[in-house]
Amino acid sequence: MSTQADLQAGFGFTPDDLALNARGELSDRQKKLIEQRLSLQGPAGKIAFVVFALMALGFTALAFLIDGGGAEEARPFLLGFAGLMWVILLCVWVLSCRTTRDLKRRRVTVLEGTVKLRRKEVRTPEIKIGTAFMMTVGRQRFQLEAPEQFAALTSGNTYRFHVIRNGRVPLVLSVQNL
Repeated sequence: MSTQADLQAGFGFTPDDLALNARGELSDRQKKLIEQRLSLQGPAGKIAFVVFALMALGFTALAFLIDGGGAEEARPFLLGFAGLMWVILLCVWVLSCRTTRDLKRRRVTVLEGTVKLRRKEVRTPEIKIGTAFMMTVGRQRFQLEAPEQFAALTSGNTYRFHVIRNGRVPLVLSVQNL
């Protein structure tokens, strides 16, 4: 059975954080953590998005600007490739907006229920890349951020999690034994 001290050590929160999260509020430390997350996702993601958009625009322009010398045969391929790039770009943009939406809103969500834990090996056919630590609460499945979080929980126990949803890996703010 996990003690509250184990949960605090594994998930990195204080009793004051837990009290604020129970009221749907964030501590100053948690606000700074969210700002760090958003700043890490910001510049690199924007640069990659712009580079990919410029490449898609370049292939689209190339398809319409090439002329003569067998270029007509290449046009359908270039348009298809450019179209695929635009679809990928749109999907990445939609997923990015959905993933960061709750982080930007700073909306605390409560998940409560019996926890099932499992380890999942992440591998290629040749080598093991790492281990994902998975948690199921009710019908919802999530990935934990760190092995310390996995170790702090006991499968079969009932917990109340205060989280900010962040795609498949929620930002766990605090946890309480029930």
